[in-house]
Amino acid sequence: MTTGPYRFVRHPIYLAIMLFLWAGAVTHHSIPSLLVRVVATGATAVRIVSEERLVVERYPEYADYARRTKRLIPLRVLSGARSRLDESGTTAGFTRIPASLLDSCVPPPPIRAAKPSESESSRGSMRFQRLRRERGRRRAFLLLTFVLAMASPVAAFGSEPLPPRYHAAGMDSWDFWYVHSNGLYYVFYLQSLRDAPVRFVYSTIGMATSPDLIHWTEYGEVLRANPRGQWNDAWVATGSSWWVDDHWQMVFTGQSSTSYRGIGLAQQR
Repeated sequence: MTTGPYRFVRHPIYLAIMLFLWAGAVTHHSIPSLLVRVVATGATAVRIVSEERLVVERYPEYADYARRTKRLIPLRVLSGARSRLDESGTTAGFTRIPASLLDSCVPPPPIRAAKPSESESSRGSMRFQRLRRERGRRRAFLLLTFVLAMASPVAAFGSEPLPPRYHAAGMDSWDFWYVHSNGLYYVFYLQSLRDAPVRFVYSTIGMATSPDLIHWTEYGEVLRANPRGQWNDAWVATGSSWWVDDHWQMVFTGQSSTSYRGIGLAQQR
């Protein structure tokens, strides 16, 4: 393949990986992170060289392609990619062959492959062993790169405490929204029974409070669908809450059993 990005670099996928790898260094700059990226870059470079050796051995024409393109960094991007005919009727150094000459060509007879000699068989066996060793090295480099890439986030995760989390006891909960008022943190969320066939159809809105986002007091359900026949008799969904004077107000989304959807306003009683 010599089209698309392969016209300019031989390893565009590795180039994208390197850009992604080093882009993370901008936001996660630390000595361990830098060392991981340096080692991963070195392992990738060795892998690229090993792969090219194997490709050249199997496809000798790859060497000509390698002379025309950059390995990883496109230092020079040529414009006018499409070749044009010059005055002599040639395109990119190749002479145009008349169609009449092509029609008169007769395919040569098939060539029978000669039986390889013992020396050729020995060379083939040695080449096979060399390919196996190269393949083993590539796998080792890939494993090393993966381990080193995972070392930094795992170390960071193990060195920091888990963030405070809240989960409604005995319920599936999702779509959280928070309010800080009167020295307390209030969390509102959607919840449903864990054995509900379709959780959002049976969803209600729950609430819990915490003074420090670590220790929670659960109040359970604070809003559910209205009785049958009203505009939101099917289910209630995500909303937004705020404290007004001495009571809570909430806007929320809901749906009726006839698939009518709307936005409602609820107030604390």
